[in-house]
Amino acid sequence: MKALTLTQPWASLIAFGEKKIETRSWSIDKPQRIGIHAAKGLAEPVCNEDGLRLWVATPPFSTALGRHGVAVAEQLPRACVIAAVDVIACIRTDQLEEELQGNPALAHFKEGEFEPEFGDYGPDRWAWLLDNLEVFDPPIPYRGGRKLWEFSP
Repeated sequence: MKALTLTQPWASLIAFGEKKIETRSWSIDKPQRIGIHAAKGLAEPVCNEDGLRLWVATPPFSTALGRHGVAVAEQLPRACVIAAVDVIACIRTDQLEEELQGNPALAHFKEGEFEPEFGDYGPDRWAWLLDNLEVFDPPIPYRGGRKLWEFSP
């Protein structure tokens, strides 16, 4: 199985079912199942006056993570594969709205409360539609990689 490394909180947002679209600057050529790997490091080391990482202390991240009991970044798993998902389609971000409107089978991808804030939907980007979430409990410790890399559970 291939896997994709994401920094936290994005990896856990996928594993919690809060993020169903991953945006990338590149696409894959066919639907496939991939592992979701939480990187060793954390995103955005900027902290507020209480020492909380801003993305944990600020909505919409605090809202989505809080629903799953996460109050501080250090609670999130790192350096491990935490889930697997099917990438069922890769759609150019500038065509995403039209594709979601025109295909009833994809309607549930519009339901993500904070989906627009959890990705980069700028020009020349791809939206990976993620479905059939499987969470690994416990997470599988593993060293990550760049792009898609080979994962052997």
